[in-house]
Amino acid sequence: MNGKLHPGHLPRLQPGFYQGDAAVHWTLTLFDRGSGWLNDSFHLKFRELLLHVAAREGLFCPSY
Repeated sequence: MNGKLHPGHLPRLQPGFYQGDAAVHWTLTLFDRGSGWLNDSFHLKFRELLLHVAAREGLFCPSY
């Protein structure tokens, strides 16, 4: 499977490239995004969910 091209996808690297720790930077911009949905209640629930997932999966998220 290594070195073979998959239509519409990048070629896969050898398995050793997918082991160990990684740093990921992710941004998301939405065209014509809605407003009014980010209130105190939503923010509290989002932070709690983020904290639980980070603790369970051993993630570090210095900012969001």
